[in-house]
Amino acid sequence: VLLEINNNFNSSNVAIIQGPPGTGKTTILAKICNYLLECKKSILITALTNRALIELATKEDLLDYLNAGKISKTNLNSEEQKDCKGLKNCETILPSKGELILSTYYKMTGVANETNFETIFDYVILEEASQSYLGTIACARALGRKLLIVGDHMQLPPVVSQRNPSII
Repeated sequence: VLLEINNNFNSSNVAIIQGPPGTGKTTILAKICNYLLECKKSILITALTNRALIELATKEDLLDYLNAGKISKTNLNSEEQKDCKGLKNCETILPSKGELILSTYYKMTGVANETNFETIFDYVILEEASQSYLGTIACARALGRKLLIVGDHMQLPPVVSQRNPSII
């Protein structure tokens, strides 16, 4: 899978992983992040829910980076800190080579607006993509040189079927 995604990124700046619940999307995503961190890439992962971000951070493939203090999260609360030992709180979303930042859609879109949609990360990964708005996807794309979209297209109605998608 890593080779296939890497090949896709050689020909495009966007790749998609989709599959129904329980098919291992988060596990694959942790393996991809491990590889990108080994390559000293800056990574932002964004999701609708904090729970999805914590679930990813605790995957076995990321534990060494978690323990080394290379993974941080915006708005980290005490419960998340307890569930995910080693996770650092980050006040601002600034890329750092070989580090991973976790942030919700809400926080990430604010950063995109603050930076005037400047590309600052090597990779942005949009988790729970079926729950995102078109504007969320556009912000994620603007912040990263490469965008990986991950989700289950059957989880919620696609964003294009929403009423008045042009105003989002």
